[in-house]
Amino acid sequence: MIRLALLLMVLLTGCGGLERDNPLDPRSPRYVELSQLLIGSWGRNDQERNEVYFFKEDGAVQLLDFTCHQRGPGDAVDRTTTPPCHTLFGNYSLEGDQLRLSFTEVHTLPGQDSIPLPRTDKVAQISIRRETLTLVEEDGTRSYTRL
Repeated sequence: MIRLALLLMVLLTGCGGLERDNPLDPRSPRYVELSQLLIGSWGRNDQERNEVYFFKEDGAVQLLDFTCHQRGPGDAVDRTTTPPCHTLFGNYSLEGDQLRLSFTEVHTLPGQDSIPLPRTDKVAQISIRRETLTLVEEDGTRSYTRL
C-alpha cells in the first residue's frame, strides 16, 4: 500500500504542476480574450506576400501590401521608409476563432496597378501562439509575426 501511495505521489508531482497557465484557458488566472491578443500589428514576408495587418480595438483593420517592392521571394523591404503598394481599409469581427474581414476602401501607390476591392468578406479560422498569428483560409494557411 505504501508503494502505491509513493508511486501515485511521484506521478502527480513529478510531471509538473497542476496549475492552469494557458492564457487562452478561461479558467487560467492569466486568461486573455483572443480578441485582445489580436489587437496590434502582424506582418509576414515570405515567398507569397510581404504585408502587414493592423487590428485596432474599435474593429478597424488596415492591410498594407509591400509585395511590389520585392525583387525576389522573401526579399527584405524596409517597411518604415517604403510606402506600401496597396493599402486596404475596413472592419473586422471575431466570433470564437472565426475572423471576418470586410474591406471597404483600397488605395494604390501611384505607378502600381490598381486592385479591385474584394467582393466578399475574407473569413479565416485564427489561432495565436506566443508571437505568431495563424490564419487558416480556404486556399491555405498563413503565419504572421507580431511586430
